[in-house]
Amino acid sequence: MNNNSKENRKANLYVTLLVILMMIAVVVAIAGAVVRNVNTDTNAADTTRSVHKVQDTVKADTTANADSSQSKEDAVRSDEFAEKDGETKAPEADTTVDVDGTPVEQLPQFVNPTGGMIMQNYSMDVPVFSPTMNDYRTHKGVDISVGAGDKICAAADGVIEEVWDDPMMGKCLSIAHAGGGVSTYSNLCEELPAGITAGVSVQAGDIIAAAGESALAEIAQEPHLHFELQVNGVSVNPADYIDFTNGDAQFEDQ
Repeated sequence: MNNNSKENRKANLYVTLLVILMMIAVVVAIAGAVVRNVNTDTNAADTTRSVHKVQDTVKADTTANADSSQSKEDAVRSDEFAEKDGETKAPEADTTVDVDGTPVEQLPQFVNPTGGMIMQNYSMDVPVFSPTMNDYRTHKGVDISVGAGDKICAAADGVIEEVWDDPMMGKCLSIAHAGGGVSTYSNLCEELPAGITAGVSVQAGDIIAAAGESALAEIAQEPHLHFELQVNGVSVNPADYIDFTNGDAQFEDQ
């Protein structure tokens, strides 16, 4: 019996040790698994952060490139705007079209209606002396020297707008031109060429009248044509549109 008891105790001891070793092994295995899971989660978090960082970098580069492209476009536009007069400004609108794209008629090329030179200048700001009226007054046109009876020609293509007798400026005729221009011829001979009447189309250089002395307000002056020009209803200096310095040779042989 004693021997059997000793052997039983030894067997129980071995069993107990084996159980303890197995429990230790299980604990070690569980601990290892936990450590591996922790490392896996850490690596996943690091990977996620890295991906986000790369995405942020790509977004930043894309935004920077877009801003750079926009800046280059703005710079090109600024250079285009600055081509005129060396300053940054929007390009001027095309003078042949309106802001809504509607074609705008341009003023025609005006020519000297008599071939003569100016003997009295246009002066709407400073009164000039009138030898006929013996006072100082503004002068709404230019007086062009011409002999009595000499031909007067249309200064540009257009349509005769009106023919009338003015108490002070004598026989008068006006021609409407493209672009809002109106030329007026005064101090004409009382008798006009055949066919010269309101509504008739004329071309630059066509004879429309003969020089006369019908303007009572300028009768004291030498024979001349009193010539006025308006653009869009505003009086302008004809010398800004016509070269009167040497006359106009194109009418000399007519």
